Amino acid sequence: MKCSTVTTFNALASFDVELACGTWRDQATITLHETEPGNKIICEGFTNRVLRDAVLLFVRSQESHKNKPEVRRFLTELSEGLTEALKESDS
Repeated sequence: MKCSTVTTFNALASFDVELACGTWRDQATITLHETEPGNKIICEGFTNRVLRDAVLLFVRSQESHKNKPEVRRFLTELSEGLTEALKESDS
């Protein structure tokens, strides 16, 4: 890392989080997009593998909470989405 910056944002209104892996370049991004005023925070400069590893680590961290209804619902939706994506890629 060439530099280190820590910025804390408070009082964010509702927002969406988008994770994106590059298809042409090995560059991933995380975007926080505030829904009302439309402000964005974009984190970039890391590889697809780093983003994928972070997602896998997050999913694995949910193992100890798998009996909570909201975690089970999330993991079920994730599983269904992955199954659908794999079906589409096989055809």
